[in-house]
Amino acid sequence: MTPEPVAVDVRLLVTGSRQVFSLLTAYDPDFGDVFKVLADFVPEEPRSETAERAYRCGWRRRCGPKGCGNLTRGAVVEVLRQGFVRRRPRSPQRASRGSGRSGSRSLARGGGGRRGIVDEAAVREALARRSYRADWYEQRGRDQMREGTVLIDVTGSAVGQINGLSVLVYGTRAFGRPSRLTASVALGSAGIINIEREAKLSGSTHDKGVLIIAGYLRNRFGRDKPLSFSASLCFEQMYGGVDGDSASSAELYALLSAIGGLPLRQDLAVTGSVNQRGQIQAIGGVNEKIEGSSAPAATSG
Repeated sequence: MTPEPVAVDVRLLVTGSRQVFSLLTAYDPDFGDVFKVLADFVPEEPRSETAERAYRCGWRRRCGPKGCGNLTRGAVVEVLRQGFVRRRPRSPQRASRGSGRSGSRSLARGGGGRRGIVDEAAVREALARRSYRADWYEQRGRDQMREGTVLIDVTGSAVGQINGLSVLVYGTRAFGRPSRLTASVALGSAGIINIEREAKLSGSTHDKGVLIIAGYLRNRFGRDKPLSFSASLCFEQMYGGVDGDSASSAELYALLSAIGGLPLRQDLAVTGSVNQRGQIQAIGGVNEKIEGSSAPAATSG
């Protein structure tokens, strides 16, 4: 039996990644006919009066049903400051669309709900409590630096050694942590050896950064004669894998220091990727890296 068609008027919305959309379009000839409209949901948006108004309205909608209470003017200003300046966006001129939901949950658990009024202090208290609940791994890393288990120098100078900065993601929390980068050189023709790669602890982006360093050295010093040296780069006491190219500038400084025998200051931590022309490029996770670089300085000598 064939059922009779039912007259319906619906709109079907499917969400997913661009990769899945491309695969379905390529392998299902009917997919493009059924889903004719493609729209991107971007995680950030340019800062404007309209965006700020929508940001405020979204916060009020999320807080209302969850019992967060009424947001005062100071609370709204603090929410905007956190959303536009502090965390998720890569630029203070852009706002994150993903921070409101988790932030409203924090406010619901914070002191604002008990008082019925959410002020600036309640917003900061809720954020501090959310940070405290998930910062054990970060605090443990700082304790290891303080105890001397993880070796980080913050005074003096050393040859072929520098403090790099990385961002670790632990569940929903991301935080910065300094790590010691070392370079050693010797006679030979092996070029640059990436110890993380040899130990299968290096991601493809980090491998690319090391290869870019080699390209810079060839472009800078090997135009009229071939370069002949053996060097190795290593993230000391890093056992969970390394990825990203943000350490390439620090690795380059350590390598040049080892080659030239020139000491590097240990009270500075360095981050940022470098291209084959030696230009430092934009960095990500700047807030986390700044906070991570300041932690050992306050506890180590």
